[in-house]
Amino acid sequence: KAKKDLLKYFLKSARTRIAINKKMAETYTSKFSKKFEVIHNSLDRRKVKKVNNFNKKKILTYIGSVYENAQLNSLIKISDAVVSLHNQNTDLQFKIYLPRHQLDLIKPKFPNHNSIKLEVNEFNDNEYFTLVSEANLLILASNFDRKSINYYKYSWPAKMPSYLMSNVPIFILGPLEIFFIKEAKRKNWGFVCEKNDIKNIKESITKVLYNEQIKKKIIQNAIFESKKFELDYMKTRFCKILKNSINNK
Repeated sequence: KAKKDLLKYFLKSARTRIAINKKMAETYTSKFSKKFEVIHNSLDRRKVKKVNNFNKKKILTYIGSVYENAQLNSLIKISDAVVSLHNQNTDLQFKIYLPRHQLDLIKPKFPNHNSIKLEVNEFNDNEYFTLVSEANLLILASNFDRKSINYYKYSWPAKMPSYLMSNVPIFILGPLEIFFIKEAKRKNWGFVCEKNDIKNIKESITKVLYNEQIKKKIIQNAIFESKKFELDYMKTRFCKILKNSINNK
């Protein structure tokens, strides 16, 4: 109750209210009868490194936090699919980089197999963009259960700008009720697998890894979408929101 009261206080007192994506802004504007602007993570494109993923072993990469009520179950499902593909002589590896405080807790939940690698996410910007450039697939995921959907449905992954700008195809496992997954499917900037079974996950991974036409189209659409995540564009937008906030006092 205290948190709800605090939220109500800020909503009432604020001159400007900001959400992290269009869907969240629309929903909150309707719910609270207060206008919400949109500001999300952005990136200086010059930080992105040239793709260096022409290795024989295909690398699937997930970088970021992992939560039980957000993406854990789907990441485990992807791991199971990778192990199965590996056992069928597909040379690939799933690399998961997550915060140190999560590693010991979560690692036992994943298959103990040499195609699955979990490590600590403690790298700087240069190391991060090197890892992204060396990936063959960049992974995003959401669980399919109702609790996770309700918790995660308006989320907008912080790594979205770097993934979209990377020239590496994005693979997403999750339901279309999650806004960013629905957007990826609609605009085709990521290859979406919306069926939560190993057979479909394996087929989807194989398709986006080895079908050059699909891969090329996804990357083209991702680069086009990434224009909305340019640092200068977002800085300009943010300054305009601040200016309007001051002028409308």
